[in-house]
Amino acid sequence: VDKSGYHLIILAKNNIGYHNLCKIVSASYIDGYYFRPRIDRQLLEQYHEGLIVCSACLGGELPQLIMAGKINEAEATIRWYKKIFGDDYYIELQRHQTTDPQGDKEVFQRQQEVNPVLIDLARQTGTKIIASNDVHFVRKDDATAHDILICLNTGNKLTDANRMHYTREEWLKKPEMMAQIFSDIPEAISNTQEIVNKVEIYDIDSQPIMPMFDIPADFGTVELYKQKFTEQDLFDEFTRDEHGNVVMSEEAAQKKIKVLGGYDKLYRIKLEADYLNKLTWQGAKERYGEELNDELKERIIFELHIMKTMGFPGYFLIVQDYIRAAREELDVSVGP
Repeated sequence: VDKSGYHLIILAKNNIGYHNLCKIVSASYIDGYYFRPRIDRQLLEQYHEGLIVCSACLGGELPQLIMAGKINEAEATIRWYKKIFGDDYYIELQRHQTTDPQGDKEVFQRQQEVNPVLIDLARQTGTKIIASNDVHFVRKDDATAHDILICLNTGNKLTDANRMHYTREEWLKKPEMMAQIFSDIPEAISNTQEIVNKVEIYDIDSQPIMPMFDIPADFGTVELYKQKFTEQDLFDEFTRDEHGNVVMSEEAAQKKIKVLGGYDKLYRIKLEADYLNKLTWQGAKERYGEELNDELKERIIFELHIMKTMGFPGYFLIVQDYIRAAREELDVSVGP
């Protein structure tokens, strides 16, 4: 079975690119999965906006074509990426020279053969080159741990002669070291800074998106809660501990209210929390009897308060609902 594919580096340079990258990753698992997640050119073209693309390591499409002697195809590939991504497409050069006796020295030999061709093709097509390192671990002394991980993933032993080896140079090198490695091609270093400058500062934080749990109207509604409770009531309830004690500064409390989504959102959270409170005490009495001991009551009060002040009672209502359905309606086992 042919499981082959090419490596490709895709960077999101702004919020639009981030969302497009998320769509590409999702599609790679949902529609393109075959032994591993995959994408195709059609998907890249569809979601290209806001993305920076780099040609990757020896496992990339360009190096693979060059090593196969398909230089014309390699040039055509570059021109396709240039057509879609313009100046946001870069050709990568890597040099993993190793003196470690356990490192794969053939990788550097192949890189030395491929890099001059990549440079020539970059010149012919007007594509910028960048210096990169195939980073698999952070520090140089993490190489052995990475070796062990590879053995675990491939089902081999460290003592196996023909197992997969890396160069042991796949660590996050400092700028000074990268500048030294590529001292003969300074533009490859400066172009990496160009990529950094292209990436905007953007926020990917967002509130969890969950379905609304259907709370019975006779228990309460958000509109009724807005009539019954003031914003000060909510402020006190969500910023104090389960016993009503003040546990944070005014500034921290205001920030917490904002993180939870503001007062409009808090009314909904309180409604969900109160309904979860009702179900929890009802369930506790069914399980442990009408008279609950002090330790159990204290624990329930504490955990319900944490769920509420973290903004998650709606999530737990949804979870209890599908667990209830599994047990009572679907005859499906439930467990950790």
